[in-house]
Amino acid sequence: MGLSPVSLSFFIFFAAIFAAYWLVRGNAAQKWLLLVASYVFYAFFDYRFCLLLLATSLLGHVLGKGLDGATDARRRKRLLVTGLTANLVILGLFKYFDWFSRGATWLLTHLGFNADAFTLRLVLPVGISFFLFKIMSYLIDVYRGRMPACLGVLDFLVYVAFFPQLLAGPIDRASSFLPQLIRKRTFDYGLAVEGSRQILWGLFKKLALADGLAAIADPIIENHKQAQGPELALGAVLLSFVIYCDYSGYTDISIGLSKLLGIRSMRNFAYPYFSQSVAEFWRRWNISVSSWFRDYVYDPLAWSSPLSRMPFNIMVTFLLSGLWHGASLNFVAWGGMLGIGVAFTAVRRRPVLTAADTPGGERLTASTAFKMLATFAFISLSWVFFFSSSMSEALAILGRILTPPLDPHAWLAAVHRLGHRGIITLALLGAFIVVEWRHRRQECVLDLRVRSRLLRWSVYTAVCWATALVADPMLPGRFIYYRF
Repeated sequence: MGLSPVSLSFFIFFAAIFAAYWLVRGNAAQKWLLLVASYVFYAFFDYRFCLLLLATSLLGHVLGKGLDGATDARRRKRLLVTGLTANLVILGLFKYFDWFSRGATWLLTHLGFNADAFTLRLVLPVGISFFLFKIMSYLIDVYRGRMPACLGVLDFLVYVAFFPQLLAGPIDRASSFLPQLIRKRTFDYGLAVEGSRQILWGLFKKLALADGLAAIADPIIENHKQAQGPELALGAVLLSFVIYCDYSGYTDISIGLSKLLGIRSMRNFAYPYFSQSVAEFWRRWNISVSSWFRDYVYDPLAWSSPLSRMPFNIMVTFLLSGLWHGASLNFVAWGGMLGIGVAFTAVRRRPVLTAADTPGGERLTASTAFKMLATFAFISLSWVFFFSSSMSEALAILGRILTPPLDPHAWLAAVHRLGHRGIITLALLGAFIVVEWRHRRQECVLDLRVRSRLLRWSVYTAVCWATALVADPMLPGRFIYYRF
């Protein structure tokens, strides 16, 4: 099960690390404490994979130093190819081998050959995609000359295994993380306050919203064969917010914990559901991963091909992104659907707002509201592929959503599904959307720019009570992105 970041046991663990971290003297002692804490944290999930984490980290460090010291272009390319191949092979064995084996067996059987699937049935290490992507981005950046190699093995081991980010990101670049780790850190009260606010907001999103909405939406999807179109549409919309609140809640907690330890992580969400196009949504959603695929997949494709191949390059990037999320055709279809949306925006040469721009524009107009709703509807339909267990299930759900019945009772059935607890959760969701819209110019909603201390603490207390009253203590506290 491991230490969930929303569990009491984790906060006891972190409190002990936090106290020791700021009490020990010397930068080296802090880094050793972080390294030990990170491996202990990972061992709670499966101690056997600590060796894999250590081996891949050491290999990345050795190859990075080799890249930095090599002057021959062919030797540098060989070192880079060795590092990327090793990491991709490891990822492929654990995450994709069985899926490709079953797919090849199915194809051979339908071609008339007798074939049995050979599967390894390996347990997928938690967070493997995230820490391997950290190592690969580091090697590519050193190869491109964008940063020097990390000289200290301790620094690199901490970068890869840093426990607030280890399980589900964000995937901080070594060029921004390592300088913060190398220099001496002293306790920064202002940064700690920022981090505490962000943790509180992340807990609210996960415990009060994501888990509460999932309790309504999951039974609808599980019963999709009997549910009608309006019910499934409600389930799809709610699960869109479940995925957002679950993952952005985790990254808020992760970024907040990092700030308490004196380290700033990159922003990972910028109010994506206020986007006016699919391309803008992708720039605001899971920014560390979307920018990773842009920098290390799309850009190399774009550099080596003419502008006319842009839609093709976009589709390749998004299909690979879908496959990264899971070894299943429905994840590939999810990536492909987003790729079509982004390519459509690119072909029409529409300007796309970046994560740093104000989401939804400076003021709400009929035009921006329509674009945001249309984009959200498209994204919600794409999420059907993401949360379905198979392609056949996803297509069945989409078919019912897109062909709603004329019977008015079918529409009322969706409302009857809610119940008392569901109505409270939906009211919280409505308030959440309004609050996010009003504070969309800030990275964290709880960054209240008011002078009244009483007002600030009244808001913090209200968020604490809302989280405590709505959260279900019986839920396991796992996050959706743990499986990636």
